[in-house]
Amino acid sequence: MATDSTTQQAPPAQHQDADAPTPAPLAPVDGAPVDGSAATFSWNFLPDAQAYQLQIGTTPGFEDVICTID
Repeated sequence: MATDSTTQQAPPAQHQDADAPTPAPLAPVDGAPVDGSAATFSWNFLPDAQAYQLQIGTTPGFEDVICTID
């Protein structure tokens, strides 16, 4: 039986400075499927970050982004 799930992964942001670090995801584990309508996402804090962007897609390569949150 197939279930509806999304994959969470931190892709490089296109507008991000090439030298800027990408925060490591803490939860859910990088690439883990997320089932349901609610999930808690967390990542390591970057002291010099001015903003974060979270993207949720149906594939690890984010060919089909279903949500972007700034």
